[in-house]
Amino acid sequence: MKKLLLLLPLLVATCFGYAQVRTTFTVDINDDINDSNIISVSAYSMRQTTDGGYIEAGNIEQSYGLQNICLLKLDAYGKKQWLKIIYTTGVDNAWTIRQTPDGGYAVAGSTNRSGNYNMLLDKFDSSGNLIWSKTYNVPGITDTTDAQWLELTKDGGYIMTGYYQITLNGNAYNLGYIVKTDSKGDTAWTQKFGDDKHETFGNCISPAKDGGYIVGGYEVIDTIYYIYLLKLNSVGGKVWEKTYGDGSGTYDYLLWSVVQTRDGNYIATGSTDSVEDGNSGITHFWILKTDSTGDSTWEHAYAHDSSGGTGITEAADGDYVACGSINIGMNNYYGYIVKVTPAGVIDWQQNLTAAASGSGVSIQQTTDGGYDLSAVQTITGLGYHNGALAIKTDSNGNVSVTIDTLNIVNGDTTIANGIGGSVTWSNGDSSNLTGISVNNINPGQIITLYPNPFSTQTTIYVKGTSLQNALLSIYDVSGKEVNRIEKISSNLIIIDRNNLNNGTYFYRLVNNGQVVNIGKIIVE
Repeated sequence: MKKLLLLLPLLVATCFGYAQVRTTFTVDINDDINDSNIISVSAYSMRQTTDGGYIEAGNIEQSYGLQNICLLKLDAYGKKQWLKIIYTTGVDNAWTIRQTPDGGYAVAGSTNRSGNYNMLLDKFDSSGNLIWSKTYNVPGITDTTDAQWLELTKDGGYIMTGYYQITLNGNAYNLGYIVKTDSKGDTAWTQKFGDDKHETFGNCISPAKDGGYIVGGYEVIDTIYYIYLLKLNSVGGKVWEKTYGDGSGTYDYLLWSVVQTRDGNYIATGSTDSVEDGNSGITHFWILKTDSTGDSTWEHAYAHDSSGGTGITEAADGDYVACGSINIGMNNYYGYIVKVTPAGVIDWQQNLTAAASGSGVSIQQTTDGGYDLSAVQTITGLGYHNGALAIKTDSNGNVSVTIDTLNIVNGDTTIANGIGGSVTWSNGDSSNLTGISVNNINPGQIITLYPNPFSTQTTIYVKGTSLQNALLSIYDVSGKEVNRIEKISSNLIIIDRNNLNNGTYFYRLVNNGQVVNIGKIIVE
């Protein structure tokens, strides 16, 4: 029997005494929330922190009508360092989080603590303790104001974009709004956009190379949605604004994320129900490239049944990586990532099986060349309306299984076919391994495991492979088989805790002599 020791992969600079972590993970925030009053958990923003770890912001909805902001801090391996819930007497929303130069965090969203909804900017220290909280609205407007996006500014302040609501002809009507503050959250300047003929939303804002800002969103003209881009100078003056649609007034276009690229142009993602291949009538994942003045260079649809793209970033190699969701059938949405060249040609695309029934919301490239994402799930039968994930991928969008120690039974080395890290066999031989997709060994096969960790039972769902008299074996960390399920002919496998103690275990699913999947389960 060979013993496999899988070490977390490190690049060690011995002369300077530091290490850069190369790892992937999926963290289920719901597993850290144990409150019967909670009916929904969601997360919309995640960023790598200066210590190599990650910070994620989300919302926790209570059954008694309140909603609170939560912050989750992870280390570089995805292990939880702390979770903070900011309890208030209102409905609070966190849409964006950024680490600040002092090592703390800033969160933007909205709150109705004072009655009507106002833009919200919360400042936290490095441990997630609230330092100050500021709200903003349009002078003279008492209806809803909401901050959809936050970025740090070069002067140490903050800039937010979103929308404010007015009542027009007895109906709610939304217009774009931008607030620039100093480092203490005090307003420096504001800017409105849209008018009483064009309902307009500000969904995102990003710094530009000239010290100004690019704002993205959409506007509504005669019930049709159009892309809206607005370029501002450093003090909020409008430089140019553009709308983008199909020209016929028939199809909708929505934009959720835009950034300036290193060539001085812009890349944006969103959705449309009109594409060049004639496959219209359903929503598509869509990317738009413009020149420096907002004129279209190219546009492409990449997933032809999707909720659209919600986050985009420029990779270190000059390609563009966007995230969102894709419908894999029967309105079952999975997280989706696509990497395209500067000309819009697909480099690679991945379905995030870990984000089953969900959507990737935000994305950023990490220092090791991978990507971090927040993801929202729709969970049924578990007491939650939504669930939340923190996901870290490798440079190709894979999420790898992280295994600590595993014995290989009867010399079976199938597991060594690609798990990321270093391997040491009991006979002293060692070799390096490449990455394996989190729940995939065979192309086209999708494995979903939920919940994990679990206390009573968990379920493995296999899609893409028909199981006939399959065998599921469960091993402890010493490699001893502690449970097995035989003669499996259903693609839905329920694992009961039975006599398993708290701890880490590994499973291997074999079908017709072929290993279908190997993974880790945690009992707590």
